[in-house]
Amino acid sequence: MLLEKLATLLLQEREDLSRNAVDAVPQLVSEKISLAEQLSISETRLLQCFENQGRSGSNIDLVTMVKEVGDPNVGALIAQVTTLLRLCKDRNNVNGRIVAASQQATNDLLSILKGQDKQGKTVYSPDGRLNGEYLSKSLVKA
Repeated sequence: MLLEKLATLLLQEREDLSRNAVDAVPQLVSEKISLAEQLSISETRLLQCFENQGRSGSNIDLVTMVKEVGDPNVGALIAQVTTLLRLCKDRNNVNGRIVAASQQATNDLLSILKGQDKQGKTVYSPDGRLNGEYLSKSLVKA
C-alpha cells in the first residue's frame, strides 16, 4: 500500500535527519514526490468511481458510501487508511520540527562564526577584540 511505503519512508527520513545524513535527502525527496504523485492519481481514480455512481465533489461522504456498500472489509480498509494517514502526518510533523531545529542550530553557529550574538549584534571588532559596546551591555545584563 502506498501509505505504508510513505510511512516507512518518513521514518527513514527521520533517522537520516537525526544523523545529519544530508547525502540521503535528495533521494528521500525524490521518493516522497513519487509517492505523492501516485497517491494523487489514486485519489483521482477513487473520486471518479464516486462520480460514476452519481456522487460528485462536495457531496461525497465516505462514511455514507461505506455504509451503502455494506461490506465490512471496506470499513476495515478505510480505518486502516485513516490510521496510516494520521501516522504519516505525525511523522511528517516530527521531521519538520527536526529540520526547523537543525536550521536554527545552523543559523546560531553561523552567527558565532560571523562574530555575532543571537540578535545579530557584533561581538568582536575588526581587530578581533570584544566589541566595547557589546561588552558593556553584556556586563550590565550579568
